[in-house]
Amino acid sequence: SKPVSAARAADTSDGLRAHGTDKAIETLALPPAKPLTPNPEYAHFPVYIGTMGDKQIEMKIGAKTDEASGVHGEYRFAGSPVVLVHGGGPEIDLWLAESNVETQRIDGLRVTDETALKVTEAVLCATINKRIVRACAALGARAVGISGEDGATLVAQRAYGSKGEDLGFVGEVTSSNPALINLLLAAGYLPIVAPLAIATDKTHAFNVNADLAAAAIAGALQAAAFVMITDVERVRRDPKDPSTGIDRLSLDEAREFVATPACEGGMKPKMQAAIAAVESGAAASYICEQQPIESVLAGNATIVSS
Repeated sequence: SKPVSAARAADTSDGLRAHGTDKAIETLALPPAKPLTPNPEYAHFPVYIGTMGDKQIEMKIGAKTDEASGVHGEYRFAGSPVVLVHGGGPEIDLWLAESNVETQRIDGLRVTDETALKVTEAVLCATINKRIVRACAALGARAVGISGEDGATLVAQRAYGSKGEDLGFVGEVTSSNPALINLLLAAGYLPIVAPLAIATDKTHAFNVNADLAAAAIAGALQAAAFVMITDVERVRRDPKDPSTGIDRLSLDEAREFVATPACEGGMKPKMQAAIAAVESGAAASYICEQQPIESVLAGNATIVSS
């Protein structure tokens, strides 16, 4: 199959905006529903898969443009298919609290019993996923919402805490089958994927980390670039010192770094995802702040590659 690579529409003053409190977006860049003239400079970026940080996005056409020119301005990578994988942890926590379900975490992972799993599926699949589908459809994208359960896109086994604790229906992805996503891309659709996996015996779902779900899909698609947008310009050797940003890490260097105290908080799962994506077939992973994709691919990021 054709290799997959990354491209995100440039962030302009009247462009896509990211805001809110919901940890929602794991990939972004939208193909238009109507044919537009591709920018030949980016013709070699057929697919983008990456992350849009820790915030929910509201996508809109610039108020100063009509719909057609607005779409053309936003999607400089017209004709490029896209895969979007979203999360939604804070919103799940809110719904659990409103349902009087206590949230317990072990090693940063939410312990998920049967009740919590039902809430998680409802929030991810029926609420956040469809909200993003509607937002993308309003921009002219042929958006289709699925979860990793569909077509066994993500298959997982039960995950355990670092001391063997039972986490309930929290899963560790064991395989990713890109067949359904490839069918949707070939037909011109924008797949929007909720990070739920199906169990090996197909009897129930598992809740999985969105960064690692996106990494598994990037690897299965053999992405040329897996881009994760966060709130810092690069991964830092000293989290408090912006001057210690890292330009590039080999896989071995990345594995060593992720085991150090400097790799902390939300950066750890992103580094783990960057490593996993390259190990499973992606050519390179990029971790950076929100910016035009040409700047990212020019090296304005921490790049992890083999």
